[in-house]
Amino acid sequence: MSFLKIVQREAKKQGISGYRLAKMVGPEVASMRMVQAYLAGDADMTGERLAAVCKALNLELRPRKRKRR
Repeated sequence: MSFLKIVQREAKKQGISGYRLAKMVGPEVASMRMVQAYLAGDADMTGERLAAVCKALNLELRPRKRKRR
């Protein structure tokens, strides 16, 4: 499952609109247009912006454990 799909699913599950998520993230990090475009799949986010979206949705970014060969 793509990261975008996880974010979309979690926002829907929590009943959080793109507008509300943008308010939670704050305009100094990502504009409302940017957040809404990301949720619609029309834009991509990286770094600080994506971390702020995850924090607002109580999602955790962490590395996967690698399988040993």
